[in-house]
Amino acid sequence: MKKLLVAIIGAIIAVGAVSASIMMENPANMTTLSVSPIKSAAGMLGHVTLTAYDENGNVKAYRQTDNIITNQLDDCLTQLAFAVSSGASACSGSSVRMFDKIALGSGTPSTAETATTLATYIPTAKAVTGFSSAVLTQAAGTNGATLLITSNFALGQAATVTEAALQAGAVTTGAATEAAIQSFTGIPLGASDTLEVQWTVLIDGN
Repeated sequence: MKKLLVAIIGAIIAVGAVSASIMMENPANMTTLSVSPIKSAAGMLGHVTLTAYDENGNVKAYRQTDNIITNQLDDCLTQLAFAVSSGASACSGSSVRMFDKIALGSGTPSTAETATTLATYIPTAKAVTGFSSAVLTQAAGTNGATLLITSNFALGQAATVTEAALQAGAVTTGAATEAAIQSFTGIPLGASDTLEVQWTVLIDGN
């Protein structure tokens, strides 16, 4: 329960901030998916919150859900933390601060920890962006370290977003190295709409 509570703090704050607007919106555009913790072998939890705004700043869609923490991230963290002398790894090109982008797609990705890429990247460079902020809450006592990442998108074209990934670099092919992946009920965006993605990653917590 402690891990679940920490992992969704960012989503709870977001819900409070937009609740007044959400009550006025079409219920069909408001979706909350599973909030059961999805835990990797490294003791990590992930949670993603997406909020779409129209050109006037009104909330038009909201999604929140736990996400898949991939085997690629497990391997990359191990390689970065320890002097590995041998052994095959799913991590490609591990380097400090390698996971620095969030990417959007319009397909349905694998939701297994073996997933390595989004199903269908949205065909515009603006569908992959760096972090607007990445705020670390340091580990203390039995509480793990929590990172709240925020990225803002303005695609400049109509698209329906159905998947997102936390990844290394602005890669839009199957060669991507993904830290976390999740799909969700489609968010239709117009050319003037914007999308805020907040990704919460909790490491340890025991």
